[in-house]
Amino acid sequence: MASPDEVTVSSTQGFGRQVSQVATLLETKRQAKITAINLAIPHAVNLVELIKHKVKGIHQVNSFERVPNTNKTRVVFLLSLDALDQTSKGYQAPIPESQVESKSWDELKNPPARRAFDETKREETARKPEQYHREEHKQSQPWKDRSHEAKTKEGEEETKRPSTRTRGSTERYERGSSRGFRSSRGRGTRGARGSRGRGGYQNERRAPPEQGKYIRERPHEETKREDNEIFVNTMGNPSFFLKQALLLLKKDGKRTVVIKASGGAIPKAVKVAEDVKRYELGLHQINNFSKRKVQVLYRAQEEGLEDKTIERELEGLEITLSKDEQDKTHPGYQAPLPANQVKSISIEEVEKLR
Repeated sequence: MASPDEVTVSSTQGFGRQVSQVATLLETKRQAKITAINLAIPHAVNLVELIKHKVKGIHQVNSFERVPNTNKTRVVFLLSLDALDQTSKGYQAPIPESQVESKSWDELKNPPARRAFDETKREETARKPEQYHREEHKQSQPWKDRSHEAKTKEGEEETKRPSTRTRGSTERYERGSSRGFRSSRGRGTRGARGSRGRGGYQNERRAPPEQGKYIRERPHEETKREDNEIFVNTMGNPSFFLKQALLLLKKDGKRTVVIKASGGAIPKAVKVAEDVKRYELGLHQINNFSKRKVQVLYRAQEEGLEDKTIERELEGLEITLSKDEQDKTHPGYQAPLPANQVKSISIEEVEKLR
């Protein structure tokens, strides 16, 4: 159970509520702890970045801790308005003030889009007469069955007659419904997300320069990759990365494999690591977070314009799986799974994985 000073991030919970909880803790106690497990980790990373770009002087320390009575590891982000231990492995200094769009505590605790929407509705409601509200309510719910209600002349008592509809009647669907697909402010139609996202907060990712006037240049990065490293991306099939890791362990005889991912690929890397441990016995696990800066260059396509460079910071996750003993005092350490939870498969079976 989460402590009062802790915000547990869920992959299904809206950003607005989580931002409000963190802002309340920072305002009252000057620090807040944000925790997440597995698929919620990218949401927690985005939440941390959003807060740091809205509040000046946020010190950050990333760490891992074991979940009691389980084999899971929880990621912990400690945000503080006071200075933290800079010698800590996961310490990150406050970002430059030029990158912070400072907001008041009230603005953070109450999403601006939702507040403006509520105030507009309240003003409209105050201007409309009561009779108009009743008529508007009826018109907005044409699917509601009112066949049992029969209003008599003014002053007479209300009479009722039984509904003629039978169970399973399709009358409602023949008349049609004005609701259509589920959609509202902050949400798109099914299969798509609204432009503002959950809680009224817009996507904080920095927008590229005006399209058409600039072309993004993708620089060739000469990254030194070890022969036991696997880079997980958002486009690849998890089975491909699983097969790659198992072949390194079983066919190539590697004692250690390292699975790396950043941004939206982090949940996929976590899933791949868990699957590898269930097909290979005796794998010790070490989790580490990293952060690197990426510069994106946009080439000007019109005369008079200059090239633009946008700098972004990417959070990365590095998962080490090894048959050798690892440092058990490391906060991101996870012991091997019990033998009864591991299904050992042959190299031929690995190569057939799809």
